[in-house]
Amino acid sequence: MERRLNAAGSVVGHKISMLQDLERGRSLEIDALVTAVQEMGRLVKVATPTIDAVLALVQERGRQAGLYSNDISPVDGSDEWSDYRLD
Repeated sequence: MERRLNAAGSVVGHKISMLQDLERGRSLEIDALVTAVQEMGRLVKVATPTIDAVLALVQERGRQAGLYSNDISPVDGSDEWSDYRLD
């Protein structure tokens, strides 16, 4: 682990692909990846609170950059959480 952290810390001037997408006004690849995980959780009725928070933050940053409109809603159009379990 320490070797990986040192290697990552030695990279200077490299921008991760999501940052490159954001700077170029392209859709964020992480949005699609995180949305897929959220959708799978909803399909099997498993709550995904951390994924939901990450997705909301990514989408908000995308909105601020003009990549989204203000009408993003949950994948299934609802915001009902009472039917989801946490196991």
